[in-house]
Amino acid sequence: MKSNPRFSFGSLKAFEEFAAPFLKEDKNGKPTHPEICNISAYGTPNPKRAVKSAKDIAVVFETWNKHVDNSIKKHSSDSSELLPFDAALSYAQSIKGIGSLTALMIAEDLCYAGLVQLPTDRFVVKFFLNMDKGASNGLQALGVLGSQERRRPSQGCQERVLRLFNSVKESLAEEEQWMMPDIFYFEHCLCKLSRAYQKSELALLLRVE
Repeated sequence: MKSNPRFSFGSLKAFEEFAAPFLKEDKNGKPTHPEICNISAYGTPNPKRAVKSAKDIAVVFETWNKHVDNSIKKHSSDSSELLPFDAALSYAQSIKGIGSLTALMIAEDLCYAGLVQLPTDRFVVKFFLNMDKGASNGLQALGVLGSQERRRPSQGCQERVLRLFNSVKESLAEEEQWMMPDIFYFEHCLCKLSRAYQKSELALLLRVE
């Protein structure tokens, strides 16, 4: 494992055969390889992200693969034949252990792969505002989103966020447009902004009028 830490499993059986040696327990019922199953390795663990969840994930991916295959077969210049973005989100969220933020990133990657329709900017803004996660933290730091408004974002809030996004794009020179190609990047930037704001003494003076 140390020489090749990356793995890809073509089936549930392949994963179970690989994992079996590492799931053995000693006579006291403790795992013989606790370092392999340390779900706290990256911070606060998600209890659903466990080896026992592999079967549930495999079932979802069997259905998912059929939809991806159909999307590939229908791929043409007519983007309406691709899998709708909200459908991709729903399938991603149905995977055990996958939350709304990870589901959004999965759907985004499938858009870039040409398998899923690009959503409207408004759809993405509404979705990440309802998530109330890192992007909302960034918007609150900028004064675009109030603490009370986070509980139930209004359409007016969506308008402010869209205006901010368009303002940022318009402020970039032509050779800088790659820095903000779409609404997905905007959401990522807001998340990073909130982290920078929380971890430093940075005073953010920008306010959207």
